[in-house]
Amino acid sequence: MGAATVFVAGSIYTQAGRRIGAVLLTYDRARPYEANMRFLLPGEPPNDWLIGRDLLIDGRTGLAGMGDVTVAPAPDDRVAVTLRTHNPREEDTVYVCDRVVHVFVVAMLSVVPRGAEAQVWDDAELRRLLDGAR
Repeated sequence: MGAATVFVAGSIYTQAGRRIGAVLLTYDRARPYEANMRFLLPGEPPNDWLIGRDLLIDGRTGLAGMGDVTVAPAPDDRVAVTLRTHNPREEDTVYVCDRVVHVFVVAMLSVVPRGAEAQVWDDAELRRLLDGAR
């Protein structure tokens, strides 16, 4: 397996193709089931969303996700990422170049191949979390 952490940066766009900011995609081998998307918009603080890494993997070829985040292919070689707040009527869709997502997915899978997540996941951390919830 490769390096412990993957970082890939790219631009985010509106549906019309206007660049509105940047996104930093981060993957850490210590948290093998998730990826972080940090959205950087002018004049706003960074906005971080933790999402299942499978959404980025599967969302390049078809609709992935059914909760607060969905990822799907979009026209013009882009990937649409839809982020919903707790109010289902409030959502934002941003578009990321498919090449950026592809580079991130390839690097992420070189760190922890698909299906190997359980081999690097620390069950002791989960047990600590569950014990603290009691």
